[in-house]
This record gives sequence, C-alpha cells and structure tokens, in this order.
Amino acid sequence: MAGLMEDFGQKIDLCSRIREILVNYPPGNTILKEFVQNADDAGASKIVFCIDKRTFRSQSLAHERLAAFQGPALLVHNDGVFSDQDFDSIQNIGGSQKKEQLVKTGRFGIGFNACYHVTEMPTFLSRERLVMFDPQAKFLPDVNPANPGKSINVCSASVHEHYADQLAPYRAFGVDFRGPYRGTLFRLPLRTPEQAKSSKLSAQCYTEETLLPLLRGFADDAQHSLLFLKNVSSVEVCVWSDHSETAPEVLWTCAIGNLSKQLRDQRSRIAASVAQSQAASLKDKALSYAATESDYELSVSVTEGKGGEGRRA
Repeated sequence: MAGLMEDFGQKIDLCSRIREILVNYPPGNTILKEFVQNADDAGASKIVFCIDKRTFRSQSLAHERLAAFQGPALLVHNDGVFSDQDFDSIQNIGGSQKKEQLVKTGRFGIGFNACYHVTEMPTFLSRERLVMFDPQAKFLPDVNPANPGKSINVCSASVHEHYADQLAPYRAFGVDFRGPYRGTLFRLPLRTPEQAKSSKLSAQCYTEETLLPLLRGFADDAQHSLLFLKNVSSVEVCVWSDHSETAPEVLWTCAIGNLSKQLRDQRSRIAASVAQSQAASLKDKALSYAATESDYELSVSVTEGKGGEGRRA
C-alpha cells in the first residue's frame, strides 16, 4: 500500500522567509541593536563590533567554495557563553525557544536574522562549536534545504589538521583553540558584489567603507541602549586593518562609569519584575503587571579611541 502514496505536505522556503524578515527589519542600526540585545540576554557585560579588513589563506578549508568567505567581515564579540538551549534556539528561524524564560526579551528570536542584510553565511564560535549557516545550501559541503548548516568541534585535533585556514579568522578576542571558548564570537563575512548578483537573500553588497559610517554613528544609540539593558555595561567599536596581525584599533567605547553591585541589581530589577508578572499572567491566563520602582543614576560616556575623531561625553 505504501507504493500508492507519495510525499506531499506544507514546506517553508527558508530563503523566502529570510527575505520577509529583512523587509521587517530594515538595514542599519537594527542589526547592531539585535546583537546588543542578544548579548544582554546572555548575561554578557561587554560587546564589541569590529570591522575586520583582513583576508585569510584558503588552502585548508572544509570546501573550496568557502574561499569566498575568507575576506573582510563584521566581527561581533561578547563575553557571554552559549547554553545548550541557545544552540537549539538559534536554529529556529520562526522564533526563540526562550519564551518560557521571560526575563530574556529576545534571545535569538526572529531579529537575529537581520544579519542576512550583510552576509550570505553567518557563522559563530562559542564553547567548542563553530557553527556556519548556509540557508541557500550552496556553499557548505553536504547541505540541503532541510539541513542548511554545519557545526564543527574546534577542540578536535583532526579539525585543526585539516581545516587550519578555516579556523584562522576566528583567532581574535581571546580565541586560541586550546579549549572551549568562554565567550561568543560571530563572524559575518561581508556580501560581495559577485555574491549579491546571485543571492536569494539580498542584492545588497557591503564593504568596510559602507559599514564604517554605520558603526561610527551607533555611538548615540549605544548610550540610549545602556539605559534599558540589564547586563551589558560597555559597547565598543573597532577596526582591524588588513596589515595588522596583533589587535584591532578602537574607534570608540561607550560605557557605564559608575557601575557597582548595587547598580547591577537595580538594572535587573525591572526585568525580573516583568518576568514574574508575565509568569503569573500565563498561569492565571490574564495579562497584568505589578508596579515596580527602580530609581538609579547612570553615568554613561563615549570615549573615542586612537582610530576615532576626538572625545565626547
């Protein structure tokens, strides 16, 4: 009887879904804000955006097609660490699995996918896993629309033996591959004009020059964001020049200057109260919020680095 039946059912076109998301999450500061919010939800205290202008060797890669992603990229580092549930959550494009953890406002929900404005293949490293997404299923080896990505155990000796050049771009912000990485590093290879011509995600290409004004202008938004975050107390922007192998040059740092344990507790009080109210609302099936006061003063300033344009507060 099985021969009388054939496969049939509703399916989701991943590329079409991503294009819909990009319409609702316009390019620009939206991408940066999403990363800041996710870092805050991870309990990170610091987030760094870095324009990496370097190009890396492409002799030992997981596949020759990945050579196109060894060039300039946007790096996003924070000192939070992925949980097992985070690894599951980020794979679900329709929404976050963290809805039951109501104190977390948007950990890897739909907004994360705004990163496809700038890249064809977002990647990230946390703990022992290097993850690469390929929604078009045309760059990574052995992928298909049902399984459009790969995860690599970077603690494996054989991975370093065979994929040394693949791992090289991630040796930044404390990554040394001597053990699990106690942080998170996103790497978004910038979409090239050639990739944009055939992309099913976006026809917009990005360069270091188009990203630089966006990151310089994010300083004001960063100051406002710190007023409403629970954990992140520092946002930094830097540039890694194509002739530097040591460290990037800081453009500006936005930070809370009067941080203390008491202030940390006060910043998280509102979020904790909202989470408790939401949990009670779900239980009682009635939406209600308890009034909560959390009055505190923040001293927030922006300091320009050597690669910046002076100093401001």
